[in-house]
Amino acid sequence: MTTVLLLSFFLSTICLQVISVMLF
Repeated sequence: MTTVLLLSFFLSTICLQVISVMLF
């Protein structure tokens, strides 16, 4: 359970970073 939550948080952070890089 905890690993799934951590993985989801990690993936969301990566997605946000990728979007930021593509925008700027």
